Amino acid sequence: MDRRLKYLNEYGLNEDDSRILSMRKDISDFYEVIVDITEDPKKCCSYTASVLLGYINETEEDTTFDTLKFTPQQFAEVINLVKSDDLSSNGAQEVILTLFQDGGEVATIIKDK
Repeated sequence: MDRRLKYLNEYGLNEDDSRILSMRKDISDFYEVIVDITEDPKKCCSYTASVLLGYINETEEDTTFDTLKFTPQQFAEVINLVKSDDLSSNGAQEVILTLFQDGGEVATIIKDK
C-alpha cells in the first residue's frame, strides 16, 4: 500500500502531513520506525513534520534523515518521554535540537539541561 494512503487511512493524518511524510523514502522510513516504537502516529507526525523538518530546513548543511546525528530510536525515546509526561513539549524541542546539532544520548542531554 502507498505510504501516503496508509498515513491517511490507518494513522488518521491529514493530507498535508501524509504528503510530507511520504514524499521521500528516508523521511517515511524514519517515521515508520518511530511510530512502531511509540505507537503514536499523530505525535510522531507532529515532532517529525514540524520540529525535525523545521531544523533540517533551517540548517545550511545538506542534512537528510539518512545523515542525522541520532537514530530513530533516540527520537522515539524523546516522544515516549513526552507521552509519559516526563518531558514537556518545549523540553522535547530543546532535546531534539541538541540531538540534531550535536548527537548524544537523550538521558545525558536531559540531565545536562
